Amino acid sequence: GLIKEEKPEKKEVRLLEHQQVLIVLATYVGVALVFILYDEVFPIFCAAPIEKGGLNFSSQDIGVLIGLGGLACFPFSMVVYPYVVKRKGEAWAAQVGFIMSSLMFLGPPVSSLMADQEKFLWAFLLLLSFFRNAAASMSFTAIITIMNQVAPEGKLGELNGIGQGLGSIVRTVGPASGGLLWAASMKMHVAYHQFFAFSLMSMISAGVYYVSTYLKNSEENVHVHGK
Repeated sequence: GLIKEEKPEKKEVRLLEHQQVLIVLATYVGVALVFILYDEVFPIFCAAPIEKGGLNFSSQDIGVLIGLGGLACFPFSMVVYPYVVKRKGEAWAAQVGFIMSSLMFLGPPVSSLMADQEKFLWAFLLLLSFFRNAAASMSFTAIITIMNQVAPEGKLGELNGIGQGLGSIVRTVGPASGGLLWAASMKMHVAYHQFFAFSLMSMISAGVYYVSTYLKNSEENVHVHGK
């Protein structure tokens, strides 16, 4: 009789054994955490009295500031980001976003030093708000694109599920952590205590940038996994 040829069993791919998967997840969690911290602490900082390191802004002032910064960033997201990705790739775009955010996070406490110069303060804060949105746009869009390409064949849903789960944890822990950070800085009773929380965010962002230097662009991941 004929000998039936056995097909070799296809080895199951374990998602978390892939270096690029771990890197993209760590980067995603890091950038999500740091922007959630910032979005929690920044309004508290703006509303705090000047003598306590804040800007003494009203809720209306804060709303106008955040809204105008987001509006100004719209052309950036539509024109500049696609151009950067086309020329340099998603990994490079993400890294630029992390560098921008690391520098930008130091802006709010610096602005408190010019709280008595209203026109200059508003110009500085609007520019800061623009850079916050630009950095977030560069970082998140690039990371999500890479995440959708880095998964081995048939594992995209699993990777997205893990990413969403980790993101949910960060969104749960982040806001409370931001409030605690600002409260801790207020209890220091030292000069320039307002720099503490924002400096920590800057350092986290710098760490995320370092991890992101090991990221590959989406087309390289496609080649690696043979999709």
